[in-house]
Amino acid sequence: MTPANKTRWHRLSSLCKHSLERLCHRRHSLERLCHRRHSLERLCHVLALALAAGVCTAAALTPSEPSPVQSALEHLRQGRYARATAVVDDLLSQPGAPGRAWIIAAECYQRQNQTAKALDAYQQFLKACDSTQTRAYVLEQMRRCREGSAARRPGLPSAALSEQQRKNLAAVGSAVTRTSRHFAVHARNADLAALIADLAEASLRRICGDLLPHEYPHVVDINVWVDKNDYAANAPGAPEWSGGRFSLTTAGGVVTRRIDLTQLNEDRTLSTVTIDRVLPHETCHLVLKEYFGDAPCPLFLNEGLAMLAEPVVDNDRLLLAAAALSDDDGISMDKLLLMDQSDMEHRGTFYAQSLSLTQFLHSRLGREQFSAFLDNLKEGCTVADALERTLCVPPDPNFLEGLSAAWQTYALQQGQDLHALETASR
Repeated sequence: MTPANKTRWHRLSSLCKHSLERLCHRRHSLERLCHRRHSLERLCHVLALALAAGVCTAAALTPSEPSPVQSALEHLRQGRYARATAVVDDLLSQPGAPGRAWIIAAECYQRQNQTAKALDAYQQFLKACDSTQTRAYVLEQMRRCREGSAARRPGLPSAALSEQQRKNLAAVGSAVTRTSRHFAVHARNADLAALIADLAEASLRRICGDLLPHEYPHVVDINVWVDKNDYAANAPGAPEWSGGRFSLTTAGGVVTRRIDLTQLNEDRTLSTVTIDRVLPHETCHLVLKEYFGDAPCPLFLNEGLAMLAEPVVDNDRLLLAAAALSDDDGISMDKLLLMDQSDMEHRGTFYAQSLSLTQFLHSRLGREQFSAFLDNLKEGCTVADALERTLCVPPDPNFLEGLSAAWQTYALQQGQDLHALETASR
């Protein structure tokens, strides 16, 4: 290398070094700026919550002992969500609790991924909120809550299938059997049998984990018949309108647990409703039948839980329930609690209101109390008696009337929120 080239090389190296140092300095400055931005965003979020809840009052600036609302907000700001929840839950259990406590509770539940409780708390806050801006803020939080819940839930299985996969699953071949821990699936398509075994296990985990907390140690036979005619010929006793059924029979001391499904639609395409809805629905019916044994399970609850067992809640049914109740065309609670299969003049409304009422009870009671409610029903209590025992309240002749009013308020508010969210997303 010549002296001139060496000189140019050293100058170039020096220039690159200084440029790299400046870039590193700028990078560190940018990192500090981003850190400040994130800190500011967190602060603004808590401040927005405080403003929305109406808790930024002059009293908050005094050196006196903080109020429960202020304590809950401080725990929330510090990320101590469980402690914030405990404070606000205690506050809400007292008569005359401020309505702004509901929005703090909702934020706590939302941060802990307790979607049902978060949505319920937001709805409670909206009841006393007349600020258009604040209501818009809360509705946006509810939309995010539902989107986050949908992301955590498995979604409709058929949505994950490509067009080619659907065609492959609709093919009919030789009879095969695929087994899993709790299921033996018999079908005319090996891939479909394996898929249904996996989906059945996922449904059972959801049912025994969220709806009926208990172990299920049995093995169930699942028969997937090719089409409606094949299904009708091999699933005796199944209603003509059904695309699936469960049965639990005993013969010679042997208990047979069975679910019958159909593979194809009338146009010979894959029946996606079978894997999306019918499979988890009938699985829940079977688990419920064994759970209650000889004790009768109210039909509204039986169908409501089976619909909740489906991976995605049917919002159309919730909207139908709200519409029926708002127009006084709905089924009264007294009648709904006692309806059976022989009284199905308004089948669509019955299913819609059953889903709405069961979801209301499940979200209001929580997992432990809902399980106790089911135990009381299993022992032979009426719905009203079972709830009064679960809630440890004395018998009240007006209990069902109050329960009906609370449920209708919940259903109507839910319908309004779903409609607002649908409108906002268009």
